[in-house]
Amino acid sequence: MASGFSDYLRNAILKDFAGVATFTKPATLYFTLHAAAWNSSGMANEFTSGNWARLAVARDNSHFGVAANVLSLLADQAGAELNAQQQSGSNALAWACYDAASGGNLLFGGDLTSTDQKAYLINDQWIVKGTTTTVTLT
Repeated sequence: MASGFSDYLRNAILKDFAGVATFTKPATLYFTLHAAAWNSSGMANEFTSGNWARLAVARDNSHFGVAANVLSLLADQAGAELNAQQQSGSNALAWACYDAASGGNLLFGGDLTSTDQKAYLINDQWIVKGTTTTVTLT
């Protein structure tokens, strides 16, 4: 299962660290589902049909926790829910996080586990549980 930071985010962090350019952290993170495998250089086939919209989650300590090298949705959060409108016969294969409600820069993401790779029907909800979702720097 592939996952990690996008090429954009890795480059932005390195440029900020080197003093070449300042990385402006987004106040809100936007989560998506995709009918394509994770690709750090750019994601394809974002779910867009029906009333689908990216899920906005404020980037703050009430939604995320950081311990050692792990960023996670806090366990006391009920979970982030994406109301999936099926992408015309396509299975959701990956999730991604962006810095804008539409367009914007890909930040990080990953492939869904095989049990989550399914065709989502109208009004299905994909829930990112705080106890199972982490981004780890290795």
